[in-house]
Amino acid sequence: MKAAVRVFGLVAACLQLPFVALQAAQAITTIHASPSVESTIAIDEGRLAALVLWRGQPGWTLAAGEFRNSGGGTADGTITVGIQRGAVSLDLSYTPRDGTVLFRGKTLRAPTGTNVILVDGADRRGGGAIAGFLTIDPGSANIDPRKGSLGPLFGRSPDIAAFLQCDAAVPEPTLPPDSPQGLKGLIMMGMKGYCDQIPR
Repeated sequence: MKAAVRVFGLVAACLQLPFVALQAAQAITTIHASPSVESTIAIDEGRLAALVLWRGQPGWTLAAGEFRNSGGGTADGTITVGIQRGAVSLDLSYTPRDGTVLFRGKTLRAPTGTNVILVDGADRRGGGAIAGFLTIDPGSANIDPRKGSLGPLFGRSPDIAAFLQCDAAVPEPTLPPDSPQGLKGLIMMGMKGYCDQIPR
């Protein structure tokens, strides 16, 4: 049974998870972006409200243990997101109205107009740190994973494209001996995320 749960977690780490209807941000989802990055995107009335990029070592999202994504919104527009991959549990809240960011018990102030938050060292002891804030204009790029690739969106910012570290090697997952044939290849393909879809 534990082996089956482990395999499910590995596959889920590479696939889009269901959206959650919210009060402030209409939809939030966390989806794999690259070998080392998970992306959480919040959409509010058809616009990009926030994009959080969680970066660790390549393959960190394949850690054994609990697999969780969460998201919520409040009447003042605050967006709260969280992920757990194995022993790594991260939560962040952002209020676009005044730029307040709460992460690991610390309050930071993002520049006006920020809609991208970079978190680096997500898999380190203590949960990493905010590495930067960006403002991106999606233009005509899709921002909803239900409607297509996020690759063109990521490609609109050289800083995002660099943060994804798409050149990083994809680690091989460790699977139970009785795993279905071809599962390892499927997981490794999924671990690339949107890297092959980002315009160069």
